[in-house]
Amino acid sequence: MSIPKEVYYSLLYLSLFLLLIRRNKLESQHLWLIPLLVAALATEYIHDIAYPRPISKSIYHIYQFLEGLFLSLFYYTSCYTKRNKTIIKIGFSFFAIFMLLYFFLNKENFNSSSGLGVSVGGFLITVYSILYLFELYQKDEDFELTKLSNFWIVSGNLIFYSITLVYYIFQQYLSKNSPHYQELALISMVSNLILYLFYSIGFLCPMQTKK
Repeated sequence: MSIPKEVYYSLLYLSLFLLLIRRNKLESQHLWLIPLLVAALATEYIHDIAYPRPISKSIYHIYQFLEGLFLSLFYYTSCYTKRNKTIIKIGFSFFAIFMLLYFFLNKENFNSSSGLGVSVGGFLITVYSILYLFELYQKDEDFELTKLSNFWIVSGNLIFYSITLVYYIFQQYLSKNSPHYQELALISMVSNLILYLFYSIGFLCPMQTKK
């Protein structure tokens, strides 16, 4: 069983479309998600066109770096405590150094299908998401969470990156030892659909206001 890629593309296009037409009604930090979604689309198209040449794999490692950059900027501008901002700065610095040393200075890794970059980035985004949601919980201001754009966006990130973190940690082992590997790969696709569905819902939310 598999999910048609057209479904994935449709939700990705929908989330980008909603973000673009509603950008003036959303918070300024959401602008960092525009280049993120554009990069996601470009990466998928380049992969589809270039497959099975090496660039079809290396393009994902480039995207992983851009993904880490734009999401770090999104969380940095969304969080309001100095402690969390410092954690995000340190986290991205570590991620950038790791990507440079592991992928961009090693051609063999750069042209591989290694999921290590996804795992490291996924761990950091999961941590940022938990920190941000805890900030919301601690806020004195009274908001209805389901009408808060960032609640949906960050929740989508938390679901997607926590799931893919676990999946990619065991990807190599499962691909060699599990007869159900193809079925398990469906987990990654479903979490992708959840991510862009939550993004779309978030972009439809009004600018946050006090009750």
